[in-house]
Amino acid sequence: MNWQTNWSIDETHGQKAGGQGTVRKAVNKNTETVGALKEMHAESTQNTERRRRMAREINILERLDGKGVPRLFESNADAVEDKSVPLYFVCEWVQGKTLQEVAGGSPLPLAEALQITRDLADVIMHCHNSGIQHRDIKPDNVLINEATSQVCLVDFGIAYAEENEGDPRTPLRQELGNRFLRLPELGIGGSKRDVRADITQVVGILFFLLTGRAPNTLIDEQGRPPHKRAELATFAPDDLADARWKRVRSIFDIGFSLPTTLRFADAATLVRSLDEAIAYVPALAQQQPAFEEDVEAFNAVREHINAAIKAVELSLINAVNSLATEIGLIAKTREFSFPNPHAKMVKTGREAKLLWAVSHEKSEEPRVFIGLYARLDGDDFGVVSVRLSTEPFEHIVDGTLELYSGPAADTSRLLEEIQSRAGDAFGFGVRLLTQKMQKESL
Repeated sequence: MNWQTNWSIDETHGQKAGGQGTVRKAVNKNTETVGALKEMHAESTQNTERRRRMAREINILERLDGKGVPRLFESNADAVEDKSVPLYFVCEWVQGKTLQEVAGGSPLPLAEALQITRDLADVIMHCHNSGIQHRDIKPDNVLINEATSQVCLVDFGIAYAEENEGDPRTPLRQELGNRFLRLPELGIGGSKRDVRADITQVVGILFFLLTGRAPNTLIDEQGRPPHKRAELATFAPDDLADARWKRVRSIFDIGFSLPTTLRFADAATLVRSLDEAIAYVPALAQQQPAFEEDVEAFNAVREHINAAIKAVELSLINAVNSLATEIGLIAKTREFSFPNPHAKMVKTGREAKLLWAVSHEKSEEPRVFIGLYARLDGDDFGVVSVRLSTEPFEHIVDGTLELYSGPAADTSRLLEEIQSRAGDAFGFGVRLLTQKMQKESL
């Protein structure tokens, strides 16, 4: 097939010479569709490697299907092995300016630069997901579509495509990339097929859009990346004062790292970082910090819990004091000394205690110490239990008396049950005195 069958050249538009061929504006004779016609240089027609490279470029455009790249309209790639046939292809003509024309020597505002870079990173992510590495990202190869304002990546002449049959491997001794940003991995002896090269070139585009200058080299002779060279990194004062700048600086710090292992691992990671920078809005001084809501919620819960603890403590103290009063009344009629101290909390919100020194009124000895405990039990502390225990236990055979166990919330039942056990509690104390008296008489 010959391109003249369906296309005619728009003579009002000049041609652009590239590494592999020339590009001219063409119009479809039948549909009037405008296309970009790329023909191989005459001296390259007999070169097998260059013919396969153009066939690879055609294959790439077909594979990417117009997503962030020109759509492929027509080609004669099936004649790649026939050197008597000049290769060509026609793809979509993207009317617009290159980034070189948009920002060369004239930096863009931070927000616009971030958005363009983010859109380009999205295109690169699509390329990489399709097994394609561009390897020549520079301002001249990125267009802003005049009709849609969308980014369009062009010129896949030195791109690499995975699983591309007949794809010539770039020799280690050959250098790829461009003068816009020379990368070690694309230089002589480099791997040539590390997708992080594309990602770093995209970071270089962000640098270019903000300074109007090419980053040139990844690291200079003093070991400085582009954004740390005072003579090169002339960022606008407004950009440096912008709260988003700290996120932009992080993108440069990562993207311009010399060891590739420290750079963005994939395009998706760069896209996320750019999204973060675009959306970053610091809290205004007059606004309530976000954590204040958390503090307020904490204080509200704490107040509620403290109130609940106080209520529990009150019910435990009341239960212990009520029982102590009842025991004291019984003891007095039987000439026993049950001093009636007030109960106190020994574990906040969990346990109340009252300690007696029990003896007969006519003799301080024998004397036993009895603790009256009311506490919350269970996994969720929903049960209250009340018991009497001797302190210490070593002189007593039977040193504990369980008086009550029931729901902690039922404070009325707690008081009722405790008061009904006053006689049992008094008898417990008398038995302990008897046991101690018998033991000490032996």
